[in-house]
Amino acid sequence: MESTGTGLLCAVAAAAAAGDAAGVASSVRAAAARGVPESEVRETLRMLHPFIGFPRALDAFAAAGLAGGGAPAGEPGDAEAAGRDAFERVYGPDAPRILARIRGMDEEAARRVIADAYGRVISQPGLPLVVRERIAVVVLAAQGLVNQLGGHVGGALRCGAAAGDIEADLAACAPWIPEPGAARVRAALAAAPRRA
Repeated sequence: MESTGTGLLCAVAAAAAAGDAAGVASSVRAAAARGVPESEVRETLRMLHPFIGFPRALDAFAAAGLAGGGAPAGEPGDAEAAGRDAFERVYGPDAPRILARIRGMDEEAARRVIADAYGRVISQPGLPLVVRERIAVVVLAAQGLVNQLGGHVGGALRCGAAAGDIEADLAACAPWIPEPGAARVRAALAAAPRRA
């Protein structure tokens, strides 16, 4: 997917995370005008609930004004296996440590992160994992969330994004990402190991 299309999807997601219904609507219109397929906009909205909760994600669907119900997504045969694979691709060598930290907080929360968030949502085929990670970065930054931000910046890079892609996403989402959030993303980019 080209960077401009991803930036437009990021804008839809950041507006949703900020609870800006008008921003969601205008970002969806801008994506359509630039030829971003409606299926990709829908998949962007579908992936938001683990990050922003169902109420705000459903508000974003309502604001998007998409016609019809969209094609249903398939359920992975083994959500936990699909989730572990996606989690390991995102977090790389840090995956065991991060999962152990979540398990240390709550074993069931860790299971749900793997099976539900990563298995039933993040591993879906409607968007490449690199695009999902770029969306995750702007959604976390728009909400001012810190703890997961560095991991998802690293995940976006690990999955194939360039630092310049993430900078472009920040620019596309500037109305919904307060400067402290943007500065945290830039700091995470600066701290991330560079790919060879």
